[in-house]
Amino acid sequence: MAALAALITLLAIYGLYSRQRGESEAANSPSAPGGLFQEGQARGTSLTAVGRANGLAQPCTAWLLDTGGQADDAAHAVTTARCVGVADSASVLSEQPTPGAEVQFNTFASLTSAARVEPVVAPVEQVVWASAVDTDLAILRLGRTYGDLEAAGVRPIAVADPPADRAILVASVPVEGIDVAEQHLRGGRCSLGESTAVGESVWLWPALSASDCDGILGGSIGAPAFNPAGQAVGIVTTTTIAAPEGPDCSAGRPCEVSDGSVTVKADTTYLLGVADLARCFSDGRLDLAGSCRLPDADSAVPARALSPAGRPGGTLPVAVDVTDPADLEAKSGPIGRVECADPDDWDAAEVGPDGSVEVPLPDRAGPALVCVGSASRSTAILVQVDGTPPDAGAIELEQTEVAGGISVSPIPDPPELVSFEWVSGPEGTIDCATAEGYAPYPGSPAVIPAADLPSTVCVIGIDEAGNRSAPASITVG
Repeated sequence: MAALAALITLLAIYGLYSRQRGESEAANSPSAPGGLFQEGQARGTSLTAVGRANGLAQPCTAWLLDTGGQADDAAHAVTTARCVGVADSASVLSEQPTPGAEVQFNTFASLTSAARVEPVVAPVEQVVWASAVDTDLAILRLGRTYGDLEAAGVRPIAVADPPADRAILVASVPVEGIDVAEQHLRGGRCSLGESTAVGESVWLWPALSASDCDGILGGSIGAPAFNPAGQAVGIVTTTTIAAPEGPDCSAGRPCEVSDGSVTVKADTTYLLGVADLARCFSDGRLDLAGSCRLPDADSAVPARALSPAGRPGGTLPVAVDVTDPADLEAKSGPIGRVECADPDDWDAAEVGPDGSVEVPLPDRAGPALVCVGSASRSTAILVQVDGTPPDAGAIELEQTEVAGGISVSPIPDPPELVSFEWVSGPEGTIDCATAEGYAPYPGSPAVIPAADLPSTVCVIGIDEAGNRSAPASITVG
């Protein structure tokens, strides 16, 4: 009967959400926050176990996982690896302390403005496990037991395969652009699409499900997707909603990869399946042995790209940490055209004195995959191959009057403008196209003395791939 009640409640929320989203044109925008879940609607359902994660690497949503253990077992929550600070495609974290972190469950909007709903707070004791090696998951051990949380009205969430009709409900606590007083649990009814490989920043995930879920804003990553029975069938990993301009597959602009083609699909949210998590716990504790498919520390070669981009036909430095560098190999190719598990086209890689290898890049511009290690144990790193120099017209100087002159500094704008070279002279005495003496910008402003004003500052912008712009000529004073 309890399960039936939860099902009926969740179905009622599905319908209410649909009406809320149809109230105005603004509410139908994919970047509009989802409809609020109120305490009276969500009490007694799995929604109680979706919370706001605070004190991690970034604001995220986390949810209480049903591990099949006992009431006195330490509770475990799930979010994404990036939420806990995993920034590469090789690391597998375990037993990492998280001082000051917590998950706030029961984060519902109140039925009336006079009755504030108090969240149920659980401290995060440690990141038990986290990785973005072909996945994007983090498992958190909380400082409360399952019995303690259930007594407070927070029900753990079981996992399952996606429903046959692919209909889901995503629930998260978005914070981007939302007043603190309105940062409550919100949700949206949507549908899962086909499985696809997705690339973003340094990661290539081989199997995420595309969806038309809306309202996925900052703070929503890590959110569970429910079937009508209140079971989690996926976790929100990334989205193109409000994606910034820039190279396809770059940070915040994920792309789908299929048969060598790369496509950024507007207003698309991607989810990772979670049904296999049920296999990874024994007696209420994480157990990577047996049928658990989560990667362990030996799944990938410790490696990270020292630059996110390189020039066509050039090389890219990759830092490695291996005990036997003599057996290290590498290869690269356009994304979708190369697979790290393929034994073909690997070449020996020599580790330099600085602990890095120079991996040759393809001649074609665009997203590329760099493989380091070997076909049986490799790390895949997504990078950008870029042969286009930055636009000199986009270079700007910040100018501030100070005692004795004007302080100047070039304004970075990654990925196109990440470093600079410059030179200056009194106006009329210097031609930026032929000037000598360009020096690297040291990262701190320089002061042009009042006696030298007006002056011409010549600036060359350099992008992440090392491409150099034409000199920009900027008058100061």
